[in-house]
Amino acid sequence: MRINVANFIRILLAICLLATGLSGQDSLSRIHFSSPKMGSKLSITCYANDAHRQAELALICWDLVDSLNQIFSDYISDSEARCLTSTATHMPIPVSRPLFDLIQKSNHISKLTDGHFDITVGSLTQLWRYHLQQDEVPRRREINQAKQKVDYRFITLQEGNQTVQFKQAVSLDFGGIAKGYIGDCLANLLDSLDIHQYLIDMGGDLIAGVPPPGQDHWIVKIPWFGHTIGIANEAVATSGPDYQFFVHQGQKYAHIIDPNTGWGISHPFSTTVIAPNGWLADGLASAIAISEPELSEQILQEFSSVDYAFGIDHQIYQSRRFEKLVDNISRKN
Repeated sequence: MRINVANFIRILLAICLLATGLSGQDSLSRIHFSSPKMGSKLSITCYANDAHRQAELALICWDLVDSLNQIFSDYISDSEARCLTSTATHMPIPVSRPLFDLIQKSNHISKLTDGHFDITVGSLTQLWRYHLQQDEVPRRREINQAKQKVDYRFITLQEGNQTVQFKQAVSLDFGGIAKGYIGDCLANLLDSLDIHQYLIDMGGDLIAGVPPPGQDHWIVKIPWFGHTIGIANEAVATSGPDYQFFVHQGQKYAHIIDPNTGWGISHPFSTTVIAPNGWLADGLASAIAISEPELSEQILQEFSSVDYAFGIDHQIYQSRRFEKLVDNISRKN
């Protein structure tokens, strides 16, 4: 299934009309709008020349989110990702640019984290989703069978033809990276409209542009950490069992499934990653939740432009810049 062309034509036309209304004035007005999207509340705060065009701006933003969700979602039966998994075994299938791009970025993180992040975990998430609806957990045999379909190396990409092929049947789950990627797409959309001062909140994932008028940064709170930080022109992703989880026999399990065990993470953890873009912050936040602390720090230190704080089993690990971000805001407040 290809991306909905009609939706994107409508978005492009709306951009042309909206750009006319958002240019040519000197004063900036604060605009804020929100809507339930992808299982959480998505909100956008920005500064533009014409606050009266807020409804039109919200419309094209939500159209973009809905179009991308139709590509990536494993909850939508006819999403492009779901259709791909039923057709791409043993033969290359052309896909839309966003789907190819996100698979490519996902596999990049998988290689860097030695498979601790893996979008082929879909067979396990679907198994767990089905059994939890029955108020039960899968049997070990079912989990082991599902794990046989989990390995990002089953995916073959051909850049020239923009095709995807699977070496064996797999199911894709972009839950650990899609929100960050969609946030990046929204940021690109706002930039194309000459709106550069924005904060996009995807529900745990934040994309920040140029700071608000008269400010040095956007101030955001990291709930699990108990502090606020200042960010600008970067993304923040936070993950932890308090965001999405299930309970079995009194034990809380995070919605993030470990590809190695086939179970949700049961140890206490919270992760926050700051990166130049949303897809990288989101994917790394998901990966380090699964990894051992020493491996997580080793992975994160490979990125000179990435900062982090994470708590595993009640011990806090953080990069030097993250400490400085917290200290700077604390001193000013």
